[in-house]
Amino acid sequence: MSDKNIVAFPGCVTPGEANKDIVEILEHMLEDAKAGKLVAFISGGLMADGTMNAAWAVGEQSLSSMVGVLEYTKLSFMRDT
Repeated sequence: MSDKNIVAFPGCVTPGEANKDIVEILEHMLEDAKAGKLVAFISGGLMADGTMNAAWAVGEQSLSSMVGVLEYTKLSFMRDT
């Protein structure tokens, strides 16, 4: 199947199009990181080809704080879906 056969549901991002929400979140987080406000980070991503990736940087924060962030993220995702 070629990309031209893939359509998006109303309100969804078309394949190959930048997701403006993701870009906005990352831009704000980058600003916070450059300003020294963001001291730890966890991310997970699903790429267009179906592969997944994850990244984290703990910095001075404890591992338990990072686990808390991860659990909060999971809870928020489950609540919003």
